[in-house]
Amino acid sequence: VFDDYDFLDNMGAGAFGQVMEVQHKEAGFVRAVKSVAIRSRRHYSAVETEVTLMRRLDHPNVLRLFESYYDGDRNVYLVIELCSGGSLAEREQKYRPGVMPEVHVAHMARELFSAVNYCHRRGIVHRDLKPDNVLFVDGGEDAHLKVIDFGLSDFRARLARMETVGRNFAHQQFKPVCIGTPHFMAPEIYNSNIYDEKVDSFACGCILAEALTGVHPFFQQGQDSLESIRQNIVQGAVDWSGRHWDGVDPEAKDLVRRLLRLEREERSTTSAALEHPWIVASWRRAFCGGEELLGAEVFECLERFSIWHVFGQAASRVLVRQLAADSMAVPRADFRLLDSNGDGVITHEELMEGSRRCGLDYTAEDIANIMESYDRTGQLRGGVKGGLVPVYEIHWNDFQAALIFRARPPTDEQLRYVFRRFTGEEEVITPQSLQESLSSNLFCLGGHHHGSSADYVPATNDGEVVSREEIQQVFGESGSYTGLQGYGAAQRIITFNNFRAMFQKKETSSRKRSY
Repeated sequence: VFDDYDFLDNMGAGAFGQVMEVQHKEAGFVRAVKSVAIRSRRHYSAVETEVTLMRRLDHPNVLRLFESYYDGDRNVYLVIELCSGGSLAEREQKYRPGVMPEVHVAHMARELFSAVNYCHRRGIVHRDLKPDNVLFVDGGEDAHLKVIDFGLSDFRARLARMETVGRNFAHQQFKPVCIGTPHFMAPEIYNSNIYDEKVDSFACGCILAEALTGVHPFFQQGQDSLESIRQNIVQGAVDWSGRHWDGVDPEAKDLVRRLLRLEREERSTTSAALEHPWIVASWRRAFCGGEELLGAEVFECLERFSIWHVFGQAASRVLVRQLAADSMAVPRADFRLLDSNGDGVITHEELMEGSRRCGLDYTAEDIANIMESYDRTGQLRGGVKGGLVPVYEIHWNDFQAALIFRARPPTDEQLRYVFRRFTGEEEVITPQSLQESLSSNLFCLGGHHHGSSADYVPATNDGEVVSREEIQQVFGESGSYTGLQGYGAAQRIITFNNFRAMFQKKETSSRKRSY
């Protein structure tokens, strides 16, 4: 990590390490590095789990992990997104003795629910949600947030197995193992240690209540002990009639009630929270007139990317990871306009509805073809007539890659950094070097962590990452001849100038509008 990055400012320290601001020596992009001092084999295993979890997540409100390094001794370095806006806890402190404006709380809550629901849909339970683990990208009042610190997270399937074991041995006495931060832990963690993803719903309820009222529902600094916190939570001792609730929208209060219900079977899911009237109304207020904001160029970019050659798609996916958050402001706004239910992915129905709002004449088949090109394998789900059918989605990184031409143009340093991910020994890309790069699990990660080329090149159903025909298409469209290379055969290569030309904005022909 010290070979690749210059270490700048110390951003803070925690129980297991510190966070530093860093700058990549070659490409110049600025990120953060979280250093973790390994204390034991068990701790190392926990860090490995955290890395595995974060590598599976691709959502605009989940902190992105770019790389991980292990020095072979006692330190692991996680290269993550840089968030300069501080934590939700720090933001709330600035408003005291008052509270954050409710419109900002609603904006924050929707993004929080979206991120957590996305994790749950992928079988991941965070288990330590709290204001300190919610960071803002910048200091703006309407800044976007990032859910961080998956160090205590686990897979839902593993928790389900633990629940089965717990029920089978219910006659024996087990001491519950409490995981999380005491005043954000759900009652079932204290009572039985048998729980599921709704422990995150409960924590979200605590976060939302504190943001709306300035008062934690179960804890008062300097008054409550760990035991009184436990008693308050397991008894559901929330002061719903307190003066701190005066002025809070009744719909917002209703949502908090649903999230803090004692029985997990009755507690709201984060998916249901996204559909709550208070959240839906705040989103509609924020995006009134959204029909004019969503432009036809979004669909032109999506369609063009879907038919671009495999190298253009792969390089774009790597490139967008190097761009700063403010560079992707326009694609982010486009994504939010299309993702109407806030679940962090774009579905066939959402893309179809978006095209109609733009007055475009896409058919259901057109949309299906675009969707399939972004998610070749699809997720098998139950069909209307029975059986399993593939359901396709467009995820955040793919969407950014497709809309790369609506972002701030990349620098030559950033382009050269991506270009070198695909070159061989010479400073050019050859068919062999491209084939090896696209087929390697480490082609864009520098070999520092266990990546997957599927993060950048969609795998086909038979497991093949890229075919010879696709390689030939790349060099037919973007390469240049070097002259005769034996037996009269002309060899194609891609130089840096060829590569840079790929990312120069081109005019696209507008699809016919229907009025």
